[in-house]
Formats: sequence, structure tokens, C-alpha cells
Amino acid sequence: MTNKKDLIIAILATFCLTATLFMIIPSRSQGSNNYDPWCDLNHDGKIDILDVVMVTSKYATTGTRINTTQLLLELNATVHDLEVRMSPQKGIVLISPSAFAPWTNIQQYNKHTVSGLAGWATFDAPLQLPIGATLTNLSVCLTDLSDQAHIMVYLERYNITSPYHTYELMANVSTTDPQTIYPADQVVLYNDTINYAKIDENCFYTLTADFSQYIYLETVNWVQIEYEYLP
Repeated sequence: MTNKKDLIIAILATFCLTATLFMIIPSRSQGSNNYDPWCDLNHDGKIDILDVVMVTSKYATTGTRINTTQLLLELNATVHDLEVRMSPQKGIVLISPSAFAPWTNIQQYNKHTVSGLAGWATFDAPLQLPIGATLTNLSVCLTDLSDQAHIMVYLERYNITSPYHTYELMANVSTTDPQTIYPADQVVLYNDTINYAKIDENCFYTLTADFSQYIYLETVNWVQIEYEYLP
């Protein structure tokens, strides 16, 4: 009887010691560099008895093996594809001089579109811009051969939901700006600070070219608007 009791005590002591070792060993290896996330089956940041239980519960079962390398490659390709899809796409709108028309039918203007837009008047060009896109830059190619006259080109929007129904200035460039080099043939002025940059379906948009004098020494050659949008 005593031998049986001693045997039972010895078995229980061995079981307790084994269980204690299972709990101690992972805590010692947790801080080392041997941690393998593939062995951390429950993804709790440590490899312990819980992971062992998960393995033993599936012991001797069979199935289709997973190629972990191929799985990682496919996952990286999927992430890259999502990043490309979610990254902003770029576009441009190019406006030629022939798109402009004078504000009024007066005799003082002269719309010259062979080498560019010129005249003593204010000209407008209506724009069709993609709804939801964000404008990033306004570039204007000008010919500036005068030290007396100047040109101003500005981008505006008309907000039909505004109670005042006024034009709102978005961006402008001018030959009077410090960056203008006189005399200059085909100088490009730009402005990348755009107010109300996101295109609103409740607004319509126009470009305006304003000439201070009636001479052909200054012309607007082309206007380019850059924008970004999500696909």
C-alpha cells in the first residue's frame, strides 16, 4: 500500500515539475533572439504551453501544406497593388489661346491666336474640370517683350450655392510678379498655391486673361492646369 502511495506521489511530483518547466522555459526565451513568429500560433507575442497544446491537438492530422514563401509573395503583391490603386493619379488640362473670348463686343480688343492671345481687353475661357479632383498647379506660358504693359491670368470659380453668387479667386499669375524675367520669349509662370482646390459640382470654373495695354509685345501662349484624383 505504501509503495502505491509513493508511486502516486512520485507521478504527481513529476507532472508538476514538467508543467513548471513548460511555464518557465518560454519566459526565459521570450527576451532572446530565438523568437520565431511562425511558432507563435495564437499570435500573443510569446511561445508557450498554449501553442504546444494547439499543435498536440492537431497531431497526426493531414491536409494540403501551405507554401509560406509563396503566401508572403502573394501578400506583398496584393499590398503593392492596393497602394498603387489608392495612390493619387495625375492629370492635366491644357487651354489654348483660341478658347478665350472677350467679355464684351467692343472695338478695342483684338483676339490674336496665331502665336498667342493678345489685345486690349479682358478675355474668358470656360473650363470643364473633373468633379472631385484636386488642383495642384496653374502654369501660364507668356511672351513678355514690354516694360510698360502687363498681363494677369487668374483662375476663378463661381459658386452657385453661395448666397452672394460671387466669383472666388483660386490662383493667378502675372508678368508683374518678381519671377518674371524681362524681356523674355516663352516665359512660364506658375502658382501651386490653389484656393478651393477640390473641384465642386456646385461651381463652374473660368480662366481670365487681362491685358493692360493694346499691344502685341505680350501674349498668352497656353495655360496648363494640373490636378490629382483617386481612381
